[in-house]
Amino acid sequence: MKMDRIMLTYLMAHLFLLCDAEGSSQNVSGAGAAVLRLGVFISTNASNLFEFAGFIPSLHIGLETVQNSSKAVIGADGTKYAIECDLVNSMCESSATLRGFINQLIDPVHPRIMLLGSDCSVSTEPLASISHNWNLVQISGSSSSPDLSNTKDFPRFLRTVSSDVEVATGVSSLMRQFGWSRVSLLTQNENIFTSFSTEFKTHISDLNFQLIGEHSFSSDTSPTSAFQALQRSPARVIFLNMYERYASEILCLAYRNGMTYPDYVWMVHYWYNEGWWKQGSYGCRVEEMEMMLNMQIVIDHFPRINNDDKDELNIGNITWNQYEKMYSERFTELRTEYPNASYNLEDGAFIFDTVWTAALALNRTAAKGYSLLDFSYTDENISRAIYNEALNVTFFGLTGLVSFDNNTGDRPGRIRLLQFRLQGNLTSVQFGFVTNDSFKYTENQNVDTVFPGGIPQDEEHVHISLPLFAAYTILAVLGIAFAGVCLWFNLWFRNQKIVKLSSPYVNVMIIVGAVIFYVTVILFGVDENTASFSVVDGLCHARIWFCVIGFTLLFGTIFAKAWRIYYIFSHLIPNKKVDVKDAYLFGIVAVLLVLDIVFMLPTTIISSAMLRLEEEEQGGENVCNKLLHT
Repeated sequence: MKMDRIMLTYLMAHLFLLCDAEGSSQNVSGAGAAVLRLGVFISTNASNLFEFAGFIPSLHIGLETVQNSSKAVIGADGTKYAIECDLVNSMCESSATLRGFINQLIDPVHPRIMLLGSDCSVSTEPLASISHNWNLVQISGSSSSPDLSNTKDFPRFLRTVSSDVEVATGVSSLMRQFGWSRVSLLTQNENIFTSFSTEFKTHISDLNFQLIGEHSFSSDTSPTSAFQALQRSPARVIFLNMYERYASEILCLAYRNGMTYPDYVWMVHYWYNEGWWKQGSYGCRVEEMEMMLNMQIVIDHFPRINNDDKDELNIGNITWNQYEKMYSERFTELRTEYPNASYNLEDGAFIFDTVWTAALALNRTAAKGYSLLDFSYTDENISRAIYNEALNVTFFGLTGLVSFDNNTGDRPGRIRLLQFRLQGNLTSVQFGFVTNDSFKYTENQNVDTVFPGGIPQDEEHVHISLPLFAAYTILAVLGIAFAGVCLWFNLWFRNQKIVKLSSPYVNVMIIVGAVIFYVTVILFGVDENTASFSVVDGLCHARIWFCVIGFTLLFGTIFAKAWRIYYIFSHLIPNKKVDVKDAYLFGIVAVLLVLDIVFMLPTTIISSAMLRLEEEEQGGENVCNKLLHT
């Protein structure tokens, strides 16, 4: 398999060498006699779907603090190394990324000892799948695809951000917090999203939550059909697993169809570009999109953890306030070369920590006696040493405690939960965070600030229309009246021979069972539209009991009478009368009623306790319907 990849890459290299196009290259260097070069892959193309030129100031700051720090890369023999970076415009495309990588490989003068990036998972995955064949360790500060956790396919890859799988943890924590048990997923058919979808479904299922439909669409088609399928489902809590362009289109359709808060909850990824809902109208004005997004939720698994003390010293003897000032200065300079660059202060902090992860890994490797200048693309020993040291790196950076899972190369994360709120302008407000699968509100936030109009339901509650309820009630009452007439006739003429032969007292049980059944029709039609909460709550078990008892009295008695006829005709004896008294039939029905009670009573007691507990967790909401549908 490894040789197949090498041959494939060899052919790709020849193909790329035929192309004139080349990613823009930029050198970011520090001073020093012994130079170690890193290949850095950042999308700086503003015309692309994503551009991350705003990461470059963070890259510069990281390199400067490394060179000026006592933890700069120093060998065991005292050799001091300088780190220089060669920047490649990845364009968030696999072809541009691989072309830039091949161009770096064929540079005979400056071999790269490590790779940083790429910034997009779609370009990071193909690079990480082949870079290890040249014994290159690769660290990303922004790629979050769950596939990258597979060390079999990406054996020399690490990242200073957590996997998208952490988003599923954020969603499940919200579901527990707000009493939701059902969620729907709308997925774009791209590898980065389908791999997340697989992990999401597994996570939700393991926690006994219900995924009520996963709707998907291809990137080359409109998501309208998937939206219409979602619209027909009972889903009310929905996660959009797609690029922002399609999320905007879906949310515009939702606004047009009235699928807004408080009836619906929509969740999106955090890594969308700033003001993403303003890009492309899709039939909605910006003001309408902001109304649609009001009170909807953002799941951020890239939070800067040390938010509280911005004057606390981090790695490189730099505080967050100092970093912010340095970033602003360098970003102003950057705009002269990249006028459309986005201000990526917080996300850029992950790039800063990525630089420091690489520097510390190289420093620890050099301290163990490895000569880093001897590294070559065929040197597996130095590569393995660098990777192992990177896995063991631990430091407190601008984004918090940086460490890695030895099994996946992932960084354990903490989830930040934000909510869009329309307060003049649409802003995102952090209302909570999740650590170790435990939800906590941030200061001054609670359920009333998050959902002032009440916690939305996780499924559509279908109410019976009043005209329909009235019609069936009238029919049921007419049925009861007719049963009353039958009862009168049965008792009044009970001594008539033909009536007496039909066992009039046994017939009474059939009539009573029918009446109870008619009453059950009315009870099942009563909901919050026609009665108070306390009445509906009290009827929750009563209507089930009425249905069971009515069925037993009606059909159990008919069964007993049919059995008597069978018994008489199957036991005919000449000159002898075979008789089965009514009392025996009463006994059969009584046994059936006892069996009903034996099975129903424990079920009622247990389910009542469960319903009370669930109603308390959901703030007194009536959950009786869940019992009826299970």
